[in-house]
Amino acid sequence: MGIPKMALRCFQKTGILIRDGYTKPVKKTSHIPLGTRGFTLVEIAVAIAILGVGLTTLVTIQSRLAEAQLREHNIMRASLIGQYIMSKIEAGETPPDEGKTSKQLLSKLKDVGYLDDESMSKEAIEFEKRQLAHWTLEQTVTPVSIPPLEDALRRIELTIVWGEGGAERHSLIYFAYNKTENKNVSTP
Repeated sequence: MGIPKMALRCFQKTGILIRDGYTKPVKKTSHIPLGTRGFTLVEIAVAIAILGVGLTTLVTIQSRLAEAQLREHNIMRASLIGQYIMSKIEAGETPPDEGKTSKQLLSKLKDVGYLDDESMSKEAIEFEKRQLAHWTLEQTVTPVSIPPLEDALRRIELTIVWGEGGAERHSLIYFAYNKTENKNVSTP
């Protein structure tokens, strides 16, 4: 036989259990020892402060790692694009004229046919155009100052610049053989 619902309601309100017509006061006790009932407001505030400092540190580290990864990605991309441009210069009959030039990277890539690749989809080409819109190519061509090779070789330095105010840059140096001026010099 269970305890009637009315008796339970009465016990919840008064703490007195009515059973078999007798009223018996029942003391509400807890099974938890007195010192371990919960956390104080100060303990909770300290825990939240520690958690806040830890999360702030993690977010800072994560953002720095993301920036470093993006920088390395851009350096790799600049290196690959520079190597592509160098291979097109090497495949040509004559190296570029001496001097320093600076132009938008996209216009140089159009000149060497980088964006005409049939294996690239239209979406990929548009993505490349958006990504490289503010990148610049600086090209410096100087003669090699070794007497037997002065007319045969030229030093070509490509510097690809990107980022706010040209803060990021990557340079490649290549020596191009002038095929038209020196027919008597054999190529390696």
